[in-house]
Amino acid sequence: MKLLIKFNLAFIIILAIGVPVTIHFANKLLIEQANKETLSRAKLVLEIANTVRAYTQNEVRPVIEQKIGLGSEFIPISVPAFSSQTVFTNLKKELPEYGYKEASRNPTNIKDKALEWEDNLIEYFIRSEQENKKDHYIEGKRITDEGDYLYIAKPMHLKDPACLICHSDPSIAPVAMKERYGLNGFGYKLHDLIAVQIVSVPLSYSLERVSVVLQTITISILAVAFALWILLNFMLYTIIINPIQKIAEQANLISTGKQDLQEIPVKSKDEIGELTKAFNRMQRSMLTSLKIIQGNTVRKN
Repeated sequence: MKLLIKFNLAFIIILAIGVPVTIHFANKLLIEQANKETLSRAKLVLEIANTVRAYTQNEVRPVIEQKIGLGSEFIPISVPAFSSQTVFTNLKKELPEYGYKEASRNPTNIKDKALEWEDNLIEYFIRSEQENKKDHYIEGKRITDEGDYLYIAKPMHLKDPACLICHSDPSIAPVAMKERYGLNGFGYKLHDLIAVQIVSVPLSYSLERVSVVLQTITISILAVAFALWILLNFMLYTIIINPIQKIAEQANLISTGKQDLQEIPVKSKDEIGELTKAFNRMQRSMLTSLKIIQGNTVRKN
């Protein structure tokens, strides 16, 4: 088997092993990074919601309370939960993959009723507080029939005494609110955990981004490998194989008795160049020896 064929076989074997292994680890790292970035953006969405809630509670609600009064009239924009979810609805136009919910066991709006997995998060935060473990956030992955989801969750507590008007005793709550939502979301005390804020994102969102990047990486690796293959083949043939072939051809001619041969030009100062010099010296020595032997033979005759 020729040297060039052996080299190409070795290169193909290395490529066949190296490329899949590289892509496997690249895919793993990309998925981890994409999940981190996705959850980081989810945390940002959560902070935006809390900023809107705080602004509504501290700035908007007092103005409405002062000018209109909240005793009998219910103004939705004065409710932090309403404001944050309205802002998220608008934000969803830019981030359609992200979902936001303030899940509660006893919500004012029945659409915020906690599902089973959301109720488990509420229970987790309640137990953590009982054990004096204060987890500000938790991150996780949820497996469903519709697909896998990444989520970030944060507990919500009733911290503002003004909120007790709408969440403690139904008798002191705005009539308009009770007419709109019924007798839901009452019975809370100050500092109670009333809900869990959850931002969730389909795992497919991260995987789609990874797929695009991985495809680019794969094409790039194969393109570089192909270019390297061409370059190495050219260098192998030019620097090693072609000079050795010339030496081999010259040696074959000498072995058949040819004597009027030019020396092989030395074109490099590397090992191949040294080999060519050595062969030329050997050729000169052999031709000189042959001429001496032939001259002695002629004189004897």
